[in-house]
Amino acid sequence: MQRNWTEVGRHFCNRGEVESAISSAKWVEARGSFPFMQGEGIKTAIQQLGIPKVSHIALSVVDSCGLYGIRGHYTNGTAEVWVLDRGTELVPVCSDFEAN
Repeated sequence: MQRNWTEVGRHFCNRGEVESAISSAKWVEARGSFPFMQGEGIKTAIQQLGIPKVSHIALSVVDSCGLYGIRGHYTNGTAEVWVLDRGTELVPVCSDFEAN
């Protein structure tokens, strides 16, 4: 997979901390239930970023903020989008993409 970092995300987190959180995150099927705050953040990120065919979600923490991984399936490959939940805003920090 190829990791792409967002410009907006670099202002809100340390890449090393995000890399560490991503490597320890556990993926679960998206049809599971999540606590309200995380569930609403994930739902909003999926809608706002237009992530299609979501199959899995990962939860982690970076500097006391939630970090959500959202795995979506596009016609040309699979993307894992990582979003930082700062409590008052959601910040897409990076994405991993694997082409078909």
